Amino acid sequence: IQVEICDGEAYEGYSVSGEYTDIFASSTGCDSIRRLELEVLDASDQLCTTTSTLDINDKLEYSIYPNPFVEEFYFSNIPHGNYDMTLFDRVGRLVILQEIKISDRTPIEIPSISPGLYLIKLVSADDNRVYALKAVKN
Repeated sequence: IQVEICDGEAYEGYSVSGEYTDIFASSTGCDSIRRLELEVLDASDQLCTTTSTLDINDKLEYSIYPNPFVEEFYFSNIPHGNYDMTLFDRVGRLVILQEIKISDRTPIEIPSISPGLYLIKLVSADDNRVYALKAVKN
């Protein structure tokens, strides 16, 4: 997966630009391998600056439901607005890139993807805030 963070932040324990490989072992002996490409952006980068005095992302738990989902899901505690939504499969391949609008009880329909684990990345069209969520498609 490809992840961008701002200088001074960390992503799952990593805070330096580079490529990382993590191996996750399950109790059944099956291993999963994740390749992470991490880019640390300069604090002056547009994605790292904000005009808000309160960072709402740090105060709210956001999620999707139901999770696992069959053909549609909803976002919880993500501010209403327009977003670029990107779905990556478990090995980091781009599956879907589309523009969506989040509002009260608006379903996000994704019927044509294979069952499995996905990473959902939302980028706000209004203020470039980034939200990352994991979802399971049944």
